[in-house]
Amino acid sequence: PLHDALPIWIGYLPQQQTMKKDFPASVWTGQAWSWDPIAQGFSVDESCFISKVGVYFANVDTNADIIWFEIRELVNGYPSKESISRKEIKSTVIAPFATADASKEFSVEFSCPVYVDSSKSYAFVIGGFSPETRVYISTLGNQLLGQPNTVLEQPPLKYTMFRSLNGETWNAQQFDTMKINLYRCVFDMSPTTYSFYAEN
Repeated sequence: PLHDALPIWIGYLPQQQTMKKDFPASVWTGQAWSWDPIAQGFSVDESCFISKVGVYFANVDTNADIIWFEIRELVNGYPSKESISRKEIKSTVIAPFATADASKEFSVEFSCPVYVDSSKSYAFVIGGFSPETRVYISTLGNQLLGQPNTVLEQPPLKYTMFRSLNGETWNAQQFDTMKINLYRCVFDMSPTTYSFYAEN
């Protein structure tokens, strides 16, 4: 598990409200919010299949219909446009897992295991349609959540977090790391016997 930390927005706040972090505000078009996903880079020591990713939510806006999750390759150090795997989940399913202390993990299980190559780098991407939905991150140099006398001195992962301005262009957040857990598949390699019978 990664360090507990303060929440970050999925999507941005309108300009007239106060932001808890120094990120740009989104533009209200008069019709809908433009979605601005966030992503966490990662790699694996050995090639494997990932079955699910654990995410920690601080708040979920149940008025928004879905929250979507993707795994993408990193290209030139940034999330690519192509998704390897995608999962869409209704916000009402995720809402019971939102906590004030990052104590509940929500598991994003993909429809089939996702192969990740140890020679490549990847990004776990989250997107939504409400600025009220937030996940937990850690920020280098900041105090840890629930540990008032402890400051994060080393990044939990060697890869940075990213924020998107328009869903395609990404900005690296060098000091931030999203709180996630990756789960790899362990396959049963023991022999299996099958019996076949011919119909009479």
